[in-house]
Amino acid sequence: RLYSSKKYFGKAEVGFTNDDNEIVDKYYDNLVEIIRLTTTNLSSNKVSFEDYDSLHVYNAKGDYLGTTNNTVAYSDIYYLTDKKINMGGLNEASSSSSEAPAPSTSTGSSTTNTTVIDEDTLVDLTKTAISTAKSSGSKTASVRVKDAAYVSADALKAMASTAKASGMTAQLNADTTSGGTTTGRLTLDPSKTANDIDLGVYVDSSHTSSVQSKFDKWFSNDVVVIALEQQGSYGTTVTVSALVNVSDISTSNMKLYSYDTNSNKYKELTNTGVKTDSNGYLQFKTTDGNYIIVSNGALKRS
Repeated sequence: RLYSSKKYFGKAEVGFTNDDNEIVDKYYDNLVEIIRLTTTNLSSNKVSFEDYDSLHVYNAKGDYLGTTNNTVAYSDIYYLTDKKINMGGLNEASSSSSEAPAPSTSTGSSTTNTTVIDEDTLVDLTKTAISTAKSSGSKTASVRVKDAAYVSADALKAMASTAKASGMTAQLNADTTSGGTTTGRLTLDPSKTANDIDLGVYVDSSHTSSVQSKFDKWFSNDVVVIALEQQGSYGTTVTVSALVNVSDISTSNMKLYSYDTNSNKYKELTNTGVKTDSNGYLQFKTTDGNYIIVSNGALKRS
């Protein structure tokens, strides 16, 4: 169904056509359905799937949008798969670059742009990072990816094993960008988790406004909201860097909470090591995803 102010417009055509032969051949093992939308007079709309349970959704460019359990952004075509796969081949890689928050100068690194980081790609990037690290005398092979939505546990395991075989540790830095600027980064040690990881770190109002409004309504604190793509635990401690304005919140009085919209419950995060840097990034450690609420002191009801 399509929604615009809760109105329904247009129609959906389900099934494969002759135009889909190449896509079907390439993703045959996992492709469940292709849906085409025909609409008129729609803007700023979302799409939900009522007859498909827990399938993964990609748009016409191969960008990962989420699952059929959620509403997703509008697209003329949707590809539904039974698990997350790399459909980034439908997109040309972006050539833009930006500086990462608090970059390390002592580690070798390599970069890529993709939607889902598949195992082979991550291993190749790790090998490049190993070579760079060796030339600089570092023991950390640091891989940087930009605007990647997801990485599987198997890919992370392969990354860690590749680095270990060269006597190194691996580090994954996943940047979320907007307009050529790095607005968020997730940093993790791939050897420390057995979980699939959603990598997005969002600070824009399209991702945070609804939760921001809720906390502004019910609490008297000044709060800043950061939206993490990961739902639930990362399975390890990750470091998050987010380009947010916390000038009204002193780090000495700052409290961080993880808020789960499904349960409508929040919990305080501890041992976060929260700090800000000269470039305006808020940095902290967390084992939990969901929404991060940055508050000036303990939350107090209005």
